Amino acid sequence: MIKIMIVDDEPWIRTSLKNRIDWSEELILCGEASDGFEALQLAANLRPDILITDVRMPEMSGLALIERLHDFLPDMQSVIISGYNEFEYVKSAIELGSCGYVLKPVRKEELNKVIQKAIDNISQN
Repeated sequence: MIKIMIVDDEPWIRTSLKNRIDWSEELILCGEASDGFEALQLAANLRPDILITDVRMPEMSGLALIERLHDFLPDMQSVIISGYNEFEYVKSAIELGSCGYVLKPVRKEELNKVIQKAIDNISQN
């Protein structure tokens, strides 16, 4: 079973992401959060295998969240979702080892391709 957590400050985007994922018997939604701090607390208990997070959120960015989570979930895979096509964000995502940087509006095919890459990375570890 592969556990996915979705983090975005917009509830409708979280719902949209959930509806675009090709859920299967091996994938489950273990939790969702509206900001980085909430996600950090949830992840400590839920221990997601894959984190899908917005890059810019109030209080704590998705990039800072990934960095903090890697301290106690080093094998967790991450996917960045963003409305910003800025080089610095993409560069930071790469440096953090994210599986992909998906621009909003999120296309179903692109999201599932990046999730499959994360699943493949989990299988190799």
